[in-house]
Amino acid sequence: MNPEPDAPELDLEQEVLELLDAFHDGLWSAEQESRLHTLLREDARARNIFIREQLLAAELHHLHQHTPGSGLEPHPEPLDFSPLRPPRDPQPTKAARFPRPWRWGAAAALFLLGLALGWAFRLPTPRALAEETDDGVALLVQSVAPSWIGQRQPNANHILSAGSLRLASGLAQIEFYSGARLILHGPAELELRSAHEAVCHSGRIRVSVPAQARGFKLTTPHGLVRDQGSEFGLETDPLTASRIQVFSGTLEVVPLESAPAPRTPRRLSAGEHFAWNASQTLPSQSLDAEHFASF
Repeated sequence: MNPEPDAPELDLEQEVLELLDAFHDGLWSAEQESRLHTLLREDARARNIFIREQLLAAELHHLHQHTPGSGLEPHPEPLDFSPLRPPRDPQPTKAARFPRPWRWGAAAALFLLGLALGWAFRLPTPRALAEETDDGVALLVQSVAPSWIGQRQPNANHILSAGSLRLASGLAQIEFYSGARLILHGPAELELRSAHEAVCHSGRIRVSVPAQARGFKLTTPHGLVRDQGSEFGLETDPLTASRIQVFSGTLEVVPLESAPAPRTPRRLSAGEHFAWNASQTLPSQSLDAEHFASF
């Protein structure tokens, strides 16, 4: 026999259900919206209740629409949800409306769309939640025939903490908690410093930085690449030079501080390329996008 849920769990479930009811009934206040946001952000149990209710509503709506003889009209009487829910206080009489399961089914898609468009800017992303609970700075999304060097041998969906990655061959796609993405082409050595910064000691990489990760920094043996929302490809050899090609957006290249030439940032836009080493700017040639794996 399953143990009965304790009082705090029942209180939490009742509060989440009442907040969802307020939304679907059109009685959604700013205070209730704020409270639901807080619960979903801070309490995993609240998120589970929310997901369960939305899935249940969608499934009921689907069954109703596909039951022979049901037609497209809502069922005239509400279904009894009492076996699925804790006891609830009686609700005051409200204006006539669709019974709850059908209103929920019809509103579920709209509500989830609201989450995607609105709450995405206010609630933490899964990566942001992970960032709060571990020492990771990025995630290894996927890899193709990777051959790693050293003790660090990550697999797909592996959380990556700060430190070096040495890829002898193959490809590895990494997504930082900030939202910046890159594809590492072996042989290459990459050092993760934070969710907003990395060092490419050697090798070839493709980097994509969305608007929310603007300001992402990538350092090479010859200087700093400061992104301003772009996608670019970069090759670097510590003994010779670094070369960069901007595919979209803009960025700045700041030469190494010890270089004899003035340390003046070089701004590059889509279609432009640049080559430099520790002492000077070099003649550069365009790097074809096909030279780099794509996301």
